[in-house]
Amino acid sequence: MVLGRSLRMMLLFSSVLVPPCPAKQGKAGNPRDSAAIRGVVEGLHKSFNAQDLKGVMMAFSSDPHIVLMGTGPGEV
Repeated sequence: MVLGRSLRMMLLFSSVLVPPCPAKQGKAGNPRDSAAIRGVVEGLHKSFNAQDLKGVMMAFSSDPHIVLMGTGPGEV
């Protein structure tokens, strides 16, 4: 019983001594970049819904070294 109480006290004190790691409070990013990303994603959705393969492929890189991973084995 004493050991359990000692462990709880150690846990309590160690959690008090460790400072929290708040998220970085800085600028949120360039609004122009956000608008560009939003435009690409909206274009992808429109092309996908219209079943336009060329439009969908425009959203992805043409670099042969870029690989997209699927959700199952062999889906590379």
